[in-house]
Amino acid sequence: MPVDYRVTFGDVNSAGGNSEATGGAVAPRAISEPDLKVFRASDVLMCPRRPSEGRPVADDFKVVIELESGEKALVPWEPLGGSGKSFRVDTEKGLLENFITWGRLALVDVNSRGVEITTGFSGDYSKQKAAQRKAYTNALLTLHGDLDKTLGERAGRRRLSILMCGAKRFGLDGPGHETQLDSVVVFDDARELEGRGAAAAAGGLFDLWNRYSLVPKPGGESRWFQEGLGLFYPLRVAAIAGLMDSSKAYEEFSRIYRSYLSDLLAPTTSLIEAESVPEAQPLLANKGAAVVASIARKLPAESQGKVKDIDWLLGELIRRHDGFKGKKYTLVDISELLEGATGKSWDRYFAGRVRGTQSVLTSEFSVTDLFGNSTGFGKGLVVGKGSGAKWIYLLIAILLILMIPVVFSSYVRRAVNLDITMPKILPEDDD
Repeated sequence: MPVDYRVTFGDVNSAGGNSEATGGAVAPRAISEPDLKVFRASDVLMCPRRPSEGRPVADDFKVVIELESGEKALVPWEPLGGSGKSFRVDTEKGLLENFITWGRLALVDVNSRGVEITTGFSGDYSKQKAAQRKAYTNALLTLHGDLDKTLGERAGRRRLSILMCGAKRFGLDGPGHETQLDSVVVFDDARELEGRGAAAAAGGLFDLWNRYSLVPKPGGESRWFQEGLGLFYPLRVAAIAGLMDSSKAYEEFSRIYRSYLSDLLAPTTSLIEAESVPEAQPLLANKGAAVVASIARKLPAESQGKVKDIDWLLGELIRRHDGFKGKKYTLVDISELLEGATGKSWDRYFAGRVRGTQSVLTSEFSVTDLFGNSTGFGKGLVVGKGSGAKWIYLLIAILLILMIPVVFSSYVRRAVNLDITMPKILPEDDD
């Protein structure tokens, strides 16, 4: 039995939400303005169920979006006819866990590895030429293709919708994203997809896997991994794709790391304890990202045989614990994969950093290891052009600059004859 829906709303902005964007901005939960409307389907549609069985009353849904002249709809559903406003959805999850978007949009359709991807550009991008939208779409395809190769094709996905809209217009102080089952909204004011905007887009696309295929098991001591990945991995993906400078990616990650170190709960709250403490959710994500970064460097450095990295780890986790197959991973599953790759136990490592309150030191990660090279994507960072001599001179200059504080410090101690012993404020990096 088909169920028909007709969707129409007035021009009342109901912005507000709970999703963190880059720089601490908060993405709106819903948008309803004259030129653009974006809603979570679960906020505006209902799926009646049979009282006796608890199942949906239908296995097939038809959605009609009432469009005005000049408007277009953007949804990841099968179109019906050529009107562009009628769509068919064959699952309850697909109906309710997606964005419904329509307005004055410029749509670009492409096919990537069997997935039909439609990118909609809001009026915020009206000054873009067709060639610029094409380049923007190609950058999105690069990010999606790299993720798809590393994490594997996501089960059952045939269509994907991506909305690009402004950030400042909706009160955000930087790029951000929101993700549903087969739809992504990216907030960015740049006319080219690069830098923090590229990281936000990578984050939105990565969540298609990180929130659905790569799911931690409740009580499995692994939610820190999911939350930390959401902050760390998009920076890596954007940098390796060549859409974000590696030093900028490291700078953004350093901001996350500083937030972790300055968290008042960090010295007394483990990541396992943080899972159930509402005020500790920032710690769960920020320290989780630091631990993930530490793993990303430690794994390839200690792997036996063929070098294995964080991309390999995520691919293996999804292959063995695919959320679409009802499987979820635990800390034990992560530890076993790492132990198999390195031939060493990781029990002590996780006992301190995850189950305990041991600090993650800056020496456990570096820009080159995390954002410069990847065996998963097969792309290297382009560091520049020029003669080798010029790069040597630049390196020498940097080393001289870095030595200035050391030389000056030694001079001051000799001049005033002070014997200074620094207090021990961080634990030894003994793992």
